[in-house]
Amino acid sequence: GIRLLSRIAERTKSPSLIALSASARLDTFEKVIAAIDKMIVELKQQNADEIAKRDWCTDELNFNEKALSRGAQSKSYLETKLEQLGATIKTLSREVDAATAEIAASKVQLQRAGEDRNGENNEFQATVADQRATQAVLTKVVQRLRQYYEKTELMQQPDTTPGAQSEAPPPAYKTFKQNSGGNKVVAMIEDIVAESQRLENEAVQAEKDAQAAYEDFVQRTNNEVAALQSLIAEKSDQRAAAKEDEQQAEADHKSNEAELDRLTQYKADVHGQCDFVLENFEIRQESRTNEINSLQEAKAIFSGA
Repeated sequence: GIRLLSRIAERTKSPSLIALSASARLDTFEKVIAAIDKMIVELKQQNADEIAKRDWCTDELNFNEKALSRGAQSKSYLETKLEQLGATIKTLSREVDAATAEIAASKVQLQRAGEDRNGENNEFQATVADQRATQAVLTKVVQRLRQYYEKTELMQQPDTTPGAQSEAPPPAYKTFKQNSGGNKVVAMIEDIVAESQRLENEAVQAEKDAQAAYEDFVQRTNNEVAALQSLIAEKSDQRAAAKEDEQQAEADHKSNEAELDRLTQYKADVHGQCDFVLENFEIRQESRTNEINSLQEAKAIFSGA
């Protein structure tokens, strides 16, 4: 039996059989059989442990691969989101800045329009004052001239009393004849007064039109400024929300990168534990199975001895 056991050990190159054949020379068959049974149990347990190890390695690597894939997708999504949020914030900032600049320009236009309106009103006041002063002076001149010519005309009327002799006209009559064009002078002055009144009326109407146009401009500009202020408030709220989203996305991206680093390190650790088992699994399983078969063959020999 011992010789046959040695031949089997030599043929199979089984470490267990080689060790068993060496000890069998000193031990009884019962001890040899017991040793064979123990070896078989140990080999079967090794196979079972290795199968469990292989299954664990496969599961862990599959789970890790899926987790890395999901992490890579999240990273890509977050990077795209950060890029979009950054572009949105820049666009909103440009819109807020443009609206702010437009409000500033509108306020400058309002200030200049107010200054122009004030200058026009001052000019209007001066024009009206000049025209009214001219009218007042010329009206008095007309009144004085009318009084003078009326008085002169009364003095030059002939005496219509019966029997009165016609006398030569006094020197004043000659003066009246020389100023017989006085009515033309009065008419000319009255034309000047009328022209002055027309200029005053035109100035008043122009002032009303200018004031109405100014008030309309102020109202429209104020409405535009109010709309721009509302736009700025809306865009500022949107920008603030985008910045909050950006901060959250940055935090998520940082966390995602840390998780990817952890998963990558864990993958390396698992490969360190599993690569040998996975690469040599079939060979090691087959080798142990052959060794178990050889041990069982040896046991049958000793049992039948």
